[in-house]
Amino acid sequence: MKKKKLLIFLAILFSFAITQGQNVLVINLKDNPSVSFPFKTIQKIAFDSDNMLLQTKNGAENIYILDEIISFSFLNEVGIKEVKEEVEIKTFNHIKNGNVVEIPITEIDSITFSNFSIPNTLDGVLINGVIWASCNVDMPGTFASQPNEAGMFYQWNRKIGWSSTEPMVNSDGGIEWDSSIPGDIWEPENNMCPIGWRLPTHEEQQSLINSGSFWGELDGVYGRYFGSSSDKRVFFPAVGYRNYETGIIYDKGKYSLCWSGEFKPVRVFACSIRLVFRQ
Repeated sequence: MKKKKLLIFLAILFSFAITQGQNVLVINLKDNPSVSFPFKTIQKIAFDSDNMLLQTKNGAENIYILDEIISFSFLNEVGIKEVKEEVEIKTFNHIKNGNVVEIPITEIDSITFSNFSIPNTLDGVLINGVIWASCNVDMPGTFASQPNEAGMFYQWNRKIGWSSTEPMVNSDGGIEWDSSIPGDIWEPENNMCPIGWRLPTHEEQQSLINSGSFWGELDGVYGRYFGSSSDKRVFFPAVGYRNYETGIIYDKGKYSLCWSGEFKPVRVFACSIRLVFRQ
């Protein structure tokens, strides 16, 4: 096969949000049953102009004609339900620094599956029928690596994150604060959520509050736990917020503010983002 680009799978996984359970690649074919491969069994995928070769770690080679492939699906067996994201075969989406880069398959020679841990995706916690992310949003399209980390602050209907510590700098490297209110709804183009996640509704936030809560610490960070039992509980670090006029951080270590996706604010504070899984 002609050498073009090598795409190593480290933290990319085709724009798919990992939750709990085994991750499976499914190839959806036009005239034949779909075929599936657990990620851990795949050695690499390679392409030429007409075919896709999938090689497993036991040395088996499986060849599929590109014109016969409808799409790829990434299944994640979460125990509660199957989560499915379909990816068109014209391009693969490579996530880098929160930005999605489309790579035409004609430019890819092979894809290698390596042993790795996947940052910026995380397990969710099921509380009152809603799967809550375990961590705040950090850079746009990514999660903080630990539940006790602040992540970044976001203003209403903006995709740009702001640092949760001083000095004040945003995810684009800028320092100019804008206190205007950009619109009545959170526009899709300003979505900062990792793939597969969304902002909660006010009703979902209230349901989380109703599940029970208490103040406490997680690895030395003060915050509030929500949930009815130790295995169904999420931690919100008390990271404060940035003032809507000046951008100065207030009330760090006392409490935290989190947006829902529904209500237009009167003032554009920069607050934490805690997401729920799209169901």
